[in-house]
Amino acid sequence: MIVIGHRGARGEVPENTLEGFLHAYEHGIRHFELDVQISQDGHLVVHHDLTLRRTTGHKGRTHHHDATVLAGLDARFNTPPWPDRIGVPKLESVLEALPEVESFQLEVKDTGSRQLQQISKALTRLLAGRERERCAVTSGAFDWITTFKHEHPHIRTGVVVEYAWQRPLDKLRRTGADIFVLSKSLVTQQRVVRAHELGREVSVWTVNDVHTALRMAQLGVDSLITDYPSHMLKVVTGQSAARCAP
Repeated sequence: MIVIGHRGARGEVPENTLEGFLHAYEHGIRHFELDVQISQDGHLVVHHDLTLRRTTGHKGRTHHHDATVLAGLDARFNTPPWPDRIGVPKLESVLEALPEVESFQLEVKDTGSRQLQQISKALTRLLAGRERERCAVTSGAFDWITTFKHEHPHIRTGVVVEYAWQRPLDKLRRTGADIFVLSKSLVTQQRVVRAHELGREVSVWTVNDVHTALRMAQLGVDSLITDYPSHMLKVVTGQSAARCAP
């Protein structure tokens, strides 16, 4: 089972920051999930919330600011302690800084139709080259991710499902997504088995405790997304070693 760093290493370092990704990488993490938005001047940036207040203390919506302004903010509000000022990075900068990372889940937030169109065009340009091999575009904006997969079948996609009333397996089929990105509360043996029968991967979020991680492994989940990837990697690696012991 693969361990994926959630927003870099959200429980260890300020989330969705270049320093956070580098920290997790140095501790052995080779797979990441992050959030993608578009800046006012058309750059893909890595930030979760539609507004800036929670992580930077700054007013306003993320897409109302240029990338240089976002990079100059201090993204250490409501995060684990960090000694140095950290800004909101461009997606391209994160990818370039981590050439040995094996995979990225690029989650696109439903920021509105105009922004989604801009994000779609920017992602298409970015993933036209070698980055396509290690990046998957994921989203809980079902209509958008369905259209994106239809228009770009060569790009891996994932459908993010949080609630049972959204009919998870139906969303997986309808979107044509390659990855079934499920909230941990939705994971059942039936859903995992059916997704695998359809040839899809199952990725689960957000798993921060050992008990849940071991249960996900027993259910056959392919990867888990965690705020504490450095710790969780030791748990998963230890479990694998125990299974292989004579």
